[in-house]
Amino acid sequence: MSNYYCDFVKGKGKGTVHEHYHDHEYGFPMHSDNELFARLVLEINQAGLSWETILKRRITFTMPSISLILKR
Repeated sequence: MSNYYCDFVKGKGKGTVHEHYHDHEYGFPMHSDNELFARLVLEINQAGLSWETILKRRITFTMPSISLILKR
């Protein structure tokens, strides 16, 4: 868990999906094309929605992309 949180996570984001995302994903490097692709799917679908909505419904957004797993 991070020792430092931005003002949002310290305030409204405390105890929400934002806190977990901040501690385990935001700012951490991605090591595979599949991780990057999954994040890209989330970012594309975020247009017009709050990031909290995207994080809460992540499985719904990534399920269709599972069949598109990148293969080399």
